[in-house]
Amino acid sequence: MAYCTREDIEKDLPKADLIQLTDDEGAVTGEDDSDETQVELRVSEAIAKGDAVIDGYLRSRNVTLPLTSVPKLINTLSVDLAIWGLYKRRISQEMPQTIADRYKNAINLLQQIQAGKLGWGDGTTAPAVPAEYRTDMQKRDRLFPKRVLDKF
Repeated sequence: MAYCTREDIEKDLPKADLIQLTDDEGAVTGEDDSDETQVELRVSEAIAKGDAVIDGYLRSRNVTLPLTSVPKLINTLSVDLAIWGLYKRRISQEMPQTIADRYKNAINLLQQIQAGKLGWGDGTTAPAVPAEYRTDMQKRDRLFPKRVLDKF
């Protein structure tokens, strides 16, 4: 199961841009939806590649992959990775800075999820980390030596 759909991508990327990035043959004329099979295939391929990256990061979190229910954060990351993958197909076209930034942010969030620093909406809670008390006190800072304290 894919973590996002073409409709999710079209919420962030206008349909005209999506067709420009995927219609290598120039077959889509806008009059008939039947000539969009190659476009749909390339969008599905970009989604699958992005989802594979997500699965790679989630693999260390001991979850069953692929996810059966898709949290909103994972859906958003899948959209960002798929859009980046579609732009990456066009080497001759310069990638917009916003798309590159969204990709970097997605990878950063995945690294935080992998490290356990960020929840991703799977419904489980992170294991409690024992509290630790730190001080800059040293042995010579004691008011009472050990022999005095041992009397109590």
